[in-house]
Amino acid sequence: MSYNKIIYRGVPLKFKDMSLTTSAMRENEINFLEESLLDNYGYNLYNYYKSKVHVSSSIPFFNNVSNCSAWAWFLSLVHIIVEIQKNPSLLKSLQYVSVITAFENLVGVEKYCLPQTIYEITDSIFGENKDIDYFTRQAISNTQVSYMVYGLEYFQHLNYDLRGDLKYNPFPTMVMDWTEDPAIADGFSYADGKSGIVLSMDYNKYKQLLYDEWYPFMMSVDIASDMPGVTPYFDYHFRFSKNNINMQKQKGIVLFLALELYD
Repeated sequence: MSYNKIIYRGVPLKFKDMSLTTSAMRENEINFLEESLLDNYGYNLYNYYKSKVHVSSSIPFFNNVSNCSAWAWFLSLVHIIVEIQKNPSLLKSLQYVSVITAFENLVGVEKYCLPQTIYEITDSIFGENKDIDYFTRQAISNTQVSYMVYGLEYFQHLNYDLRGDLKYNPFPTMVMDWTEDPAIADGFSYADGKSGIVLSMDYNKYKQLLYDEWYPFMMSVDIASDMPGVTPYFDYHFRFSKNNINMQKQKGIVLFLALELYD
C-alpha cells in the first residue's frame, strides 16, 4: 500500500512527447551511455554486447516494451558502476552499516568482468530461459530489478544536483521520478521559465500491474522498508531512502519502467 494513492510527475514541455520515457532511454542519454561503454571497453566489446542484449521475454509485463529497454538497462548499469569504481565516494551516501546490498556488491566486480556480469543480470530480467519454469523466471526477473532500484533511486536523484547545463543526465537510469506532492511536481515541470505538464498516476494500480503481469507477489511497505531489494519501486518513506536528501525534499517515489513512447 502507498501512503498517498495518487502520485505526480512534472514534465518540461520539451519532454512532453516522451513523458513516460526513462532518462536512460532518451536519445541524448543513449548516445552518452554508448560513448561511455566505448571509452571504457572499446569497439569489440561494444559490438559484442549490442548484438546480444535484447528483449525476448514471455513475461506479459515486457510484451510491449521497446527493444531499447534491455540495452538501456545494460548501458546505464555498466556506466554507473564504472563511475563508482573511479570515484568510490559516490557510494558513501548509499551505505548502511548493517546492510550490504546487491547493488553495492556489483562495485566489487573486476572492471573487465563487469559487462558480462551485467549482461547476465540484464538477460535474467528481459530474456527467456526455457530451462527454468515460468514462475521462477518471473521471480528472478522481478528480483534482479528490485536489487538495483535501491541504488538507482539515488543516482536518478543525483542527476538533479549534477546535470547543470548538460543536455543529458550524467547518470541516466531506468527508473523514473514521481512525488506525492503535486506542487513539487509542478515545480519540476518548469524549464526555460515556462511551465510544462503534470501527470498523475494511481500508485497502487502501478503495483497491481506488477503483480498481474510480472510477478504475483506484493511486499508490504513495512517489510520492504527494512529490506532493500524487494520491490521494483522505492519511495521516501522507506528506511533505506533516508540518506537520499533529494528523495526526502521531493517526497520522491521512483518507479521502474521499460516503456518507450516516442519514435
